Amino acid sequence: MALEIQEKDNRFRIIWQGHFITDWLPDTPSNRKAMVVFLRSLLDEKGKHIFTFQDLSSLLTAITDRHPASI
Repeated sequence: MALEIQEKDNRFRIIWQGHFITDWLPDTPSNRKAMVVFLRSLLDEKGKHIFTFQDLSSLLTAITDRHPASI
């Protein structure tokens, strides 16, 4: 499932399926990691994870690209 990450004024939010949207969060490594944990915990009606680690890699890549010393 594709995720869209919107960034604005040092904040970010996640959009998926075009109509599920998180609130704007401060763009910090800990908030990005928390979103990865939250999104990975979501299950469909069959008990399968909605997002794979590959789906969520764009969130983690943004952390490592911009904050290499804080991981």
